[in-house]
Amino acid sequence: MLLPPHYEKFVLTPAKLYNEGDLPTRAEVQTFVDTLPFNSLIGVRVTGVYRDGVRLECQLREELKNALGTLHGGVYASLADAAVGISIVSHFEFKRKATTVEMKLNYFLPITEGKLIARGKLLRIGSSLAVGSVEMFNNKKQLAGAALITYKLL
Repeated sequence: MLLPPHYEKFVLTPAKLYNEGDLPTRAEVQTFVDTLPFNSLIGVRVTGVYRDGVRLECQLREELKNALGTLHGGVYASLADAAVGISIVSHFEFKRKATTVEMKLNYFLPITEGKLIARGKLLRIGSSLAVGSVEMFNNKKQLAGAALITYKLL
């Protein structure tokens, strides 16, 4: 499978083999995220890298608000999707593509200030499907949403 040239610099150890010292740095993962135009558009920031996934944040800005003045639900969904997608792609050393096939998202609290924090965790990597979960928090570390996302491995 031929991948875009910007993927070539992201050759990392698979997540299932990560030891604490072998994890990619936050800066390495952020550099990859910055190559994804939509994630850059909404301001996705990588704030943690773990053996089983990543933690992402998105700052509330005027252009991301809905008619009620809170963070638009589509941004919640995008951040959840990105948290699992980035976790999966890094698991495969940025050498395998994947696409979302199903997402179940529950919204618990509106984000009215600050940022939305998403902690993505890989639950299962199969031969053709991968499943991850996401817990989403507000600035006060209150649970603001949760998602279960399935990807088709390409």
